This record gives sequence, structure tokens and C-alpha cells, in this order.
Amino acid sequence: MWSTITLHLEMFVILLYLVSFFLLPTTTAAPNTNDVQILLSWVQENGGIVQNINVGHSSISGAGRALKTIQSRGKNDVLVAVPVHMLITDATARADPLIQRHVLSFNKSALSVDSCMTVTLYLLIETLISQDNSRWIKYFNSLPPLDHLFNLPQFEWNNSRSSLASQAALEVLLTSPSVAARIHKDRRLHEFALLKLKETVFSSIKKDYPHLNDTIIMKTYLWAKSNILTRSWTKAHSSIAGECTMVPVLDLLNHHDEGGGLVAITFDDKPDHVHSVGVTATKNVEAGSEVVDSYDPAESTARVGAIKCMQEMLLGFGFIPSNSTRPWCFDITLNVILPITFRSPTLNMLARNLLARVGTAPGKQYTTKLKENDKKGIPVAMLAVMRLLMSGEKEMLVIQRRGDADRPLTPNHERRVLLEIHNSMEKNLASIPSSEKQDKMMLSVAKEAMDDKMAIALEVRLHERRICEQTIEHARILWEKVMFDEQIWE
Repeated sequence: MWSTITLHLEMFVILLYLVSFFLLPTTTAAPNTNDVQILLSWVQENGGIVQNINVGHSSISGAGRALKTIQSRGKNDVLVAVPVHMLITDATARADPLIQRHVLSFNKSALSVDSCMTVTLYLLIETLISQDNSRWIKYFNSLPPLDHLFNLPQFEWNNSRSSLASQAALEVLLTSPSVAARIHKDRRLHEFALLKLKETVFSSIKKDYPHLNDTIIMKTYLWAKSNILTRSWTKAHSSIAGECTMVPVLDLLNHHDEGGGLVAITFDDKPDHVHSVGVTATKNVEAGSEVVDSYDPAESTARVGAIKCMQEMLLGFGFIPSNSTRPWCFDITLNVILPITFRSPTLNMLARNLLARVGTAPGKQYTTKLKENDKKGIPVAMLAVMRLLMSGEKEMLVIQRRGDADRPLTPNHERRVLLEIHNSMEKNLASIPSSEKQDKMMLSVAKEAMDDKMAIALEVRLHERRICEQTIEHARILWEKVMFDEQIWE
């Protein structure tokens, strides 16, 4: 009964959207062609490699403008590159006098900022204070306008500018357990950061520039944060410190899974000196081809774990790519709390060493991803961590003898591990207030209404439900193996 009522309520919200569809405001992120041409000229004057690209229209649905090649290029040729001195990095920001005055002047107990926050605040201050005098003005003119909507659910689908349709889509999205946990976490971190910034940076700025009020500072901060989140590069190169680097021109490129990632550019006379960062051709490129990049690390094809999941694309960049082979995932987080301190120091050290292998430790969290259609079943590392967290001294002695926890230890212990996984995923599944049939029907309605946000929310929920069901089935299969396959016990 409850699922039927929920369906009717959600269908009613979609119908409300149909009434108001043509009244919704629209915005665009694309800078005008002239601003992009000025940007390209500026980068070329400063040693960039942009001679073979111009502005055109993207063949990717909904992408708008694009950067296209003028002449053909071969595989591994540099298509576009920007000198490292033109990047906005953590070091760039920290060297700025205004950042030193309004950000770095506070002690760490009052304000501690990481590299991404430092670059965000640099963009904020350059926009609010330096404005036309900024050395980056030609780059800033290519960024989305201050009133642009980045389509980030955690910040925009339920704020003062959101429509009824956006709010309805968020309500549906928040019934997808894994994404909901990520959204709530992002919001908590955002609110905590704002509390700190209001008492420090924002207050300092208003003191020196009284014409700036809380409204414009807050609006500009969220704009700057959204730009950093959606447009910055993580680890542009190992020689460039910081997690968030703004790269002029390259952040104009549209995304494609087969695009080239960011690479370091050197020259024959200085092979050990990184001159620029850029995108190279992953195959032969004809004249007039769109230059695209992948949002995954350049080495991600070799490291499957480095490939961003669909939900990460939504929460990190504001869209879900179509016709993509990247997986749908379900985040699983375990609090690493060892049940007891073992009498043997050797067992205590063993437990910590094995946890360190998967990048965690007592008192921290372990996070992994369950991927849809993963034929390998429940990740071996996740099972190993759970076995460690649920082990007594008897089980730890088995682990000590083997040297790892990658296989079941005892029948009763393994049943406890699998039951914990089963019950957890059953709980997640029960929190979804609809059936797959209902979601498919609502998804069809949302697509007909061109309600992209609701379609995204329903698609996310469909896939998260399937991962829950898939994991429950994998736990059942492993349970039967524990019960009936004597070969797994030594």
C-alpha cells in the first residue's frame, strides 16, 4: 500500500512540473565565441599550443560549443597545451597578497584550508576584489556567469533558485541510499566550511571592502566552489602540488569517455622539465574533429578503480554521460573498529598491517564500491576487512597462519560476515519506496516531459536498487558455498 501511495505522489509532482515546464528559467554555461577566441590568443601569446583549434559546435548532445581541430593530427600528437605558469594552483593562490591577508593570516585553530579550498577562495577574491585588474581576467571571462546553474544536486536542486521540478527530483534522488549518503555528507561539509569562513575570511573581506555584503560573498563563494568542483583538474601533474588546479582552455573541453586525459608536455632540449600540460590525440584525428577529454586519470584504463562511476559524474560534474561504459556503483563505508585488543601483540600488529594493505586503519573508515553487473561478486578486500572487524582471537590465529583474510576462516564466522552484508543491503533496499516497474513508468513520463533532473534521479534509483539486489544474491551464493563446499575449509 505504501509503495502505491508513494507512486501516486511522485506522479503528481511530475504532473505539476508539466504545468510549469515552460515557465522555468534557463541558463547557459557556454562563454561567447569572442571571449574564447581572446582566451586562445592570450594562451598562445604566453607559449601555449592552441594554434590548431578554434571554436565550433559540439556533436555531443546538449554540450553546446566545442573546440575543434583546424588540421588533421596523428595519434599521440599534442592537440592543445597550456604552459604551467598559466595554471592556477595551490602555490599560485598562496603566493597572492590578498590570500595571505584574508585567508592565511588566521591560525590553524581558527581556519585550516586545503589546496582545493585555497584555490576556491583565490577565485572568490579575484572575482570580488581584483576584478578587471586580475591577471586572469581573460580566463575568468570564459568561465560560466555568476548566476549559472551547474546542475549539482547537493547544492542546487533545493536552493532559493530551484524550481518545483528540481525539488521533486531531489526528493527522489534522496531515496537512492548510496547517493543520499554522499549528498548528506557534502552538505554537512559545506555547512561546516561556511561557519568557519563567515567568522574568518568573509568577515575580513567585509572589513576591508564594506561595499561587499553577505549575499554577494556567499553567492560568489558557491559559484567559485562549483567551478572548482566541476572544472578543476585533480593532480594535473606530480610536479604540481595540490588536488585542484584550474587549467585555462582545457576546462572548456567537453567530456567523452574515449577522450585523452591531461598529460605532461616536455621538449627534446629539456626532457626532464614539464613545460606544459595538455591533451594528446588517442587516435588519428581528422580536421574539424572535436577535441575532448576524459574526466578520469590518464592511467585509468589500466586501473579500473580509478574510473569514475556514473553517480560521481553527477555529483562531481553535474551530468550523467550517455552511451557510456563507465559503471554504476554503490558506495559501502565501514567504520574500522576492532572488537578487542588481542593478548598477543603479534595479532594486534597483524590486524593493523592487513588493514593498512587496503588503505585504512583502526579508528578510520574503509570505503569501497559495489559495481553493477560485477561478475566477481562481493569485493575480496571488503570481505577481508569485515572478517578482521568481526574476528576474535581464534579467527585471528587462522589469519596469522595463512597470512591474510582473503578466504573464509570458520563456517560460523563467515556466516556472520555474510549475514551482516545481507541485512545491510536488505535495509538499503527497503528504504527505496518504489518498485522497479514503478520507476520505469515514471522514468518514461519524465523523459516525455523533458524533465532531465527527474529522469536522472529515477535512473540513479533504478541502478542502486539493482546493485542492492545483486549484492543480496551474491551473499546468498557465498552462504551456500560456506554451507556445502567443504573444499574451502582447511
